[in-house]
Amino acid sequence: MINKTAYAALEGTMQILRDMLTVDEATDLGSQLPLLIRGTYYTNWDPSETPIDLNKSDFVSRVHAHLGNNPDIEPTETVQKVFDFLKGKITPGEIEDVKAQLPEDIKKLWET
Repeated sequence: MINKTAYAALEGTMQILRDMLTVDEATDLGSQLPLLIRGTYYTNWDPSETPIDLNKSDFVSRVHAHLGNNPDIEPTETVQKVFDFLKGKITPGEIEDVKAQLPEDIKKLWET
């Protein structure tokens, strides 16, 4: 059984990341995700409202809000763990394509 908090972290991080990408890049990323994660990734997506522009603070705050602003969860570390997980699921080239659309401060979260 999957941990509820881990699932919420994956869901929130992936959906917020998706909304920061162009439609083409979001679908390229989605095509490489495992089927169960892909379903979560596309849930409630409105491509007409993307891409959105966020800085690291806003990105992390949105993930934290998705987790219910739980004071026991460190949101930056949570995002980094999701990005680490993704490194094992998508190609390095796709990671670079995604990072190319992100602000520098968010790109650095992939590199830890």
